[in-house]
Amino acid sequence: MIEKQFLWDKIYKNNAQDIQNMYPYIEDLIILKKAVEKYGINGFDKFIENATSFEKFAISLITEGNDPDDCKIILTNVLNSSGFSNADYLRNLIFCEFILVIQKGNINDCELRKQFFSYLGMDSYKLI
Repeated sequence: MIEKQFLWDKIYKNNAQDIQNMYPYIEDLIILKKAVEKYGINGFDKFIENATSFEKFAISLITEGNDPDDCKIILTNVLNSSGFSNADYLRNLIFCEFILVIQKGNINDCELRKQFFSYLGMDSYKLI
């Protein structure tokens, strides 16, 4: 498989409100990370009840034991080929990064937050 790059124009075109909407989502992902660390795969149970189809797909990829490199390629391809709005693309990109980090393990909350905020631009770093 050929790995695609992210569609940066879809990330850059998000307006201030779209960016602001990502802050609580990122905090929810930090909480989810802690649940998965504590309960393993069962940590996803509560989250998955309200998850989007992309989030459910991403979770299924890692929980089915797929190779991390394959997961990255598949998620990037699905992300880039699905016609998401700019805001949904950004949200799904952050979730994609989240799920890949969860699969690898061993990242602290602050570093994970910084990784997510890197998609939101320089102004977002004031909040870290």
